[in-house]
Amino acid sequence: IGIIISKKSRNLGIGTTILKNILEQAALFGLKTVTAIPFSTNSHAIHVYKKVGFVKSSILPKKHFRQDKVIDQIIMTKTIG
Repeated sequence: IGIIISKKSRNLGIGTTILKNILEQAALFGLKTVTAIPFSTNSHAIHVYKKVGFVKSSILPKKHFRQDKVIDQIIMTKTIG
């Protein structure tokens, strides 16, 4: 999954609420695991995923080139249902 919250709307609980709703829907559809893959530089996203119970499962090293930097992506998972 991926969620984008504009900078002016961060720290208002919007991302947490959206993510909790997504997890509830995923459980209703019978999913057992949900995976998120944020950029390692996206501390806001990582914080929200951890807040609702996601854990770091793995790293995809040097996955992307953004803003003149090579960055990793973090694989985060949450068991549900």
